[in-house]
Amino acid sequence: MEDRTTLSRRSQRLKHHGSRWLLGGGIAALIGVLLIIAFDGFLAAAGLMLAALATVPIVVGLALWLSGATGRWVSRDRPFA
Repeated sequence: MEDRTTLSRRSQRLKHHGSRWLLGGGIAALIGVLLIIAFDGFLAAAGLMLAALATVPIVVGLALWLSGATGRWVSRDRPFA
């Protein structure tokens, strides 16, 4: 098992990268929703595709962030249940 400081640092990096993925996906989804609201036809369809594709980085970011949060909890030597 890793020592607590290494685990804490690695978990902090995971949370940092997860936050960046969440931010990028959120911005892309927001742009997609704005395109859907503001335009008709092709641009609305492009906005829908952009919003749908933005779910991938949001899910990746959420998974990284939750993994980092779990690692931080373990490094503090607290029980889960």
